[in-house]
Amino acid sequence: MPAQAKGRIVGVAKCPYCDFDKLEVRVSEKNGFLYAYCPPEGDGGCKCQHFPRSVTSSRKLAKFIHTWRDAKDRAHWLGDKAPAKAAAPAKPPAKKETDAEPPAAKPGFFAKADKLLGLGDE
Repeated sequence: MPAQAKGRIVGVAKCPYCDFDKLEVRVSEKNGFLYAYCPPEGDGGCKCQHFPRSVTSSRKLAKFIHTWRDAKDRAHWLGDKAPAKAAAPAKPPAKKETDAEPPAAKPGFFAKADKLLGLGDE
């Protein structure tokens, strides 16, 4: 780890340049923004440095974090709550009377209409 990395770790991200998936994202003690150092090539990284200079760009860096250390940090940087655990699939709703099949036509039920339209036996 570089000697410059002194801030509190908020999560682990994937580097957008080299796909190194153990990039430690930290909060700067000086200005409160997020930052990250990708390790050297020998350790699997690309030696890239991420130093956002505003809250907006810190939030963009926060979107790369896949494992958060604290739910409060996630809520602060992404503005949302931790993702809810997947609930059991809901049962399909029971059929209502309106969903039922229409009743079958009885013989002679439309006899008068058929006669008027000229469709029935004469």
